[in-house]
Amino acid sequence: MTGPAALERQASLDSPIHFSSHSQPIVSIVVPTYGEHDVTRMCLASLAADTEGLASEVIVIDDAFAEPFDADSMSITGLKLIRNETNLGFLRSCNRAVAVASGDFVLLLNNDTVVHSGAITSLLATFEQFENVGAVCAQLRFEDGSLQEAGGIVWRDGSAWNWGRGEDPTDPRFCYPRDVDYGSAAALMVRRSLWQDIGGFDERFVPAYYEDTDFCFAVRRAGQRVVYQPQAVITHFEGVSHGTDTGAGMKAYQVTNQARFAEKWSGVLAGHRANGVEPMLERDRNAIARVLWVEACLLTPDQDSGSLRTIRLLRILVRMGCKVTFVADNLDGAEPYRSQLSSEGIEVIHAPHFSNVEAFLRRHGSEFDVVTLCRHYIAIQHIDTLREVNPRAKIWFDTIDLHYLRLRRQFELDGKKSTRNQSELAYREEMAVIKQADITVVVSEVEVDELLREAPTAKVMVVSNIHEVSQTEIKRVDRRGVMFVGGFQHPPNIDAVEYYAEQIWPVFRKLCPDVPTYIIGSRMPDRLRQMGVEHGLEMLGFVEDLTPYYDTCVLSIAPIRYGAGVKGKVNQALSFGLPVVGTPVALEGMGLINREHVLIESEPESFAAAMAEAYSDDSLWCRLSRDGRLSLEGRFTPKVAQDALKSALAEFF
Repeated sequence: MTGPAALERQASLDSPIHFSSHSQPIVSIVVPTYGEHDVTRMCLASLAADTEGLASEVIVIDDAFAEPFDADSMSITGLKLIRNETNLGFLRSCNRAVAVASGDFVLLLNNDTVVHSGAITSLLATFEQFENVGAVCAQLRFEDGSLQEAGGIVWRDGSAWNWGRGEDPTDPRFCYPRDVDYGSAAALMVRRSLWQDIGGFDERFVPAYYEDTDFCFAVRRAGQRVVYQPQAVITHFEGVSHGTDTGAGMKAYQVTNQARFAEKWSGVLAGHRANGVEPMLERDRNAIARVLWVEACLLTPDQDSGSLRTIRLLRILVRMGCKVTFVADNLDGAEPYRSQLSSEGIEVIHAPHFSNVEAFLRRHGSEFDVVTLCRHYIAIQHIDTLREVNPRAKIWFDTIDLHYLRLRRQFELDGKKSTRNQSELAYREEMAVIKQADITVVVSEVEVDELLREAPTAKVMVVSNIHEVSQTEIKRVDRRGVMFVGGFQHPPNIDAVEYYAEQIWPVFRKLCPDVPTYIIGSRMPDRLRQMGVEHGLEMLGFVEDLTPYYDTCVLSIAPIRYGAGVKGKVNQALSFGLPVVGTPVALEGMGLINREHVLIESEPESFAAAMAEAYSDDSLWCRLSRDGRLSLEGRFTPKVAQDALKSALAEFF
């Protein structure tokens, strides 16, 4: 063997390899071997690098090869070495090695593999991130970097596909964690207790092949999930151990054991499709419903509350058992936001894999049970195509907020003809989409009432903002300052800061000298930043983590003069127990009571006075902090959102 890979293998023979000893390992890594000792050493070198600092143990089991595996002669220390007296084959060797393992998890790892950085911790993290996981498989790649397996599909006759074989491993189809029929034992991690409950590999598949597929089916029979984790990347030099010819040698068992497997699991396999039929559906066979979510842009939950709401909705859908696909109309796939979504178990469609959303819909739109179109100017482009390619799909129109209502309110302030024209265009498009959609999603009862007047026959569902409410005691002591949060790609937030700086802040500064106001938000225009600085405001712009400000400021303000929907900035502050002073527009649709949950004022002088009162009155502050948090219960929690989504998806349960 020649070339870069050969040089890498040779290099791995040169440096000593050491595995640290741990009395209570988290994971036991079992590496069966039969000759090819230089290949095994290369595997162990990569494994040592990836497990540094991880409580682990490595068990190498030599299956009675004529020339024994000698760790000392290869400068390898710290592993457990088992040598079979007679050749047991892969299956029995694995069972024997796992029997002496002591980790909470066991990773079965072929000796003809190279472990990429972070693979082991990614496999382990999957058990914590997702519910009810019994086994996790890695993304296997060929030596040339192409995809070997992204989990497996098993067909009705017991035959199997390595999903994605030979394709680009960065294709969106292969880049999200998902439930799979099986994962190859070339790199398969399992809870050791579950392994023991099942009884390990079934010996009817001795000496090898289909034992891992059978085991994964047994995992599901035990009520656990088998999940593919694309962040765990492992190169597998397929064929080094047993070759590739299924007509002779060890690989011949791949054919005979398929028949045994098909007989054993015939009842389950009856619900699978015939070989090669609709693999895009079979890859996510166990999904309750297949949901496509079409937004204007990639979600940026650290920059705007709309993205935060949506990612939490998608997370709930995944947890409910839906297969979720997300696509931005601009096909943006920028990091880190793409990986943030895909790591949640969401398929993210992005360029260059598709040139536009219509092309994606025409190729894959028929695969979805539910399609959510967000914002009228996105929905109006795609709803007709969707009805054409998939008449059976349920179409949800997520307004985010009623844009025409927000623009009409803006027109009342600025009186511009352009604003009026925008509002009427938004009205026509929103009404057109609402008429065609199966469900229109809004964020408050205020918008329900609005649509009851404007579109009385529409089916409208409330799915509002989602927040985890802090359960810790909130104290006033040692707090200082006032904060405003809002993404400045949203015009009402620019107007709010200008309004505050020019009309509220001068009054408040006289009432409470030396109290800073922090203006926080992404995409702050230079013009706004300069104006704020000139008025003495702390213009912070984008802040990655808002928690320190929620934990140390005295007040959150929302001096919004126009808008629609529910304001995430208000919900978020209340969830932290931070009292809010806001305008009626900023606080509408949340069921908030003035002077019980928040302080509501509409004029600059009274707004500043309310700020000063809450800032200086400890008893009022504590009451608003406590009752403001309580106001979120029953309206803005994950359970409320999940109940609404489950009701909308009732036909799929």
